[in-house]
Amino acid sequence: MPSIRVALVEDNHQFLAELCTLLAEVPFIETVGSYTTGKAALTGIVRTCPDVALIDLGLPDFSGIELIWSLAERRCSTECLALTAYVDDAHLFAALEAGAVGYLVKDEASLATLVQVIQEAKDGGAPVSLASRGGCWAPSGHALSGPIPHTLQISPRVNERY
Repeated sequence: MPSIRVALVEDNHQFLAELCTLLAEVPFIETVGSYTTGKAALTGIVRTCPDVALIDLGLPDFSGIELIWSLAERRCSTECLALTAYVDDAHLFAALEAGAVGYLVKDEASLATLVQVIQEAKDGGAPVSLASRGGCWAPSGHALSGPIPHTLQISPRVNERY
């Protein structure tokens, strides 16, 4: 199996180190970059063009949503997965609208789950955590619960896209 090149974007240094350690155990996953800010991630991901990026939504300089938008604007081919503590519809839909192919809640981030969602994203899938609103969107893309919000209070830059 060819290796899957992965970038990690997480401002919590301990969680980032744990992610790196976990993914290092998987022989077909190669971590090609780890970043603690959106600015560093944008530069690094555009430069290295990994297959998949796991992106925290709560970054210190700008949001993970803005990072995903910025990568999409640059036509970066990296598949972006939101890896976050947020379990609300607003963040879920904002991440997907920005261009994320999937959404994983950190509480579900076991090694097996990480490997599964990374592989699914690389293979063109759209992995979405069922914990994000108690099953609001099944991984097969069926049944949304509730309306898509028209205005999201993430940041002015993201809101101007809606």
